[in-house]
Amino acid sequence: MKWAMRAIGVAAIAALGLLGGAANAQTRISFWHAQEGKSRAAIEELVQRFNQSQREVEVTAVYKGTYPEVIAAAKAAYRHKDPPHLVQVYEVGTQSMIMSDTIVPVHRLMHQQKVSVDWVDFLETITGYYSTDGNLNSMPFNVSTPILYYNKDIFRKAGLPDTPPVTWSDVEAASRKILAAGAAKCGFTTPSPSWTLLENTFAWHDQPFATNQNGLSAVSYGDGPLIKIGEGWWESVIGVVLRRRAGAGQNDSSESDRSVNQGWSGLSGGGRMQS
Repeated sequence: MKWAMRAIGVAAIAALGLLGGAANAQTRISFWHAQEGKSRAAIEELVQRFNQSQREVEVTAVYKGTYPEVIAAAKAAYRHKDPPHLVQVYEVGTQSMIMSDTIVPVHRLMHQQKVSVDWVDFLETITGYYSTDGNLNSMPFNVSTPILYYNKDIFRKAGLPDTPPVTWSDVEAASRKILAAGAAKCGFTTPSPSWTLLENTFAWHDQPFATNQNGLSAVSYGDGPLIKIGEGWWESVIGVVLRRRAGAGQNDSSESDRSVNQGWSGLSGGGRMQS
């Protein structure tokens, strides 16, 4: 089973274009993000190192919850004319932020601030997702790769070998055995079904996930063979082996991982390796 990267970008809220202040005054920048655990600690270390490296700018990093919660908070703050200067937006929210007209595209911001950037230095596979007509909308910040976790105790109770599944068919077969044996309440869970199950598959097969320039020119999904295969498999397993724990929010990878650790689910595709 192969996984694809999920790129996360940092967008500049529209008010950022007015950054500045009195002469010789320290510029303060607020940065809202959705990282927790070790990723949150890494961000705080980066911010601390930056702040200690100079005296002109002070950045404050603020954890605002899950990715959808960060977007909702940023849009609400923008409407109340008190937005953060920078906000971390996961790739699913990119088009929404662009259409909301609440951000200053990175390419425009760099031009306004007379900052020269050699865009060739960035990986095209990453910047391509966040660009429109070759112009970068948000700065790539980190990438995530889904990781498959499995509970060895649950596998043992279900009579499964102590090895993780390799294909989606293996995941389905193992999940059904787990449920049949009563080894767990759930066979497989993930907080991001679309990304984990479909987008990754399309990326590895070099197929567009959506038509109309991958959804940039218009919102529409494709109707190719992978879509039909994905929909067929989805219908065969949804409600049988794939479930989300009650109370778990969309894209809540921590809750998905805890489901495996606490014995509620035998498998989780929600874990993320971030860099």
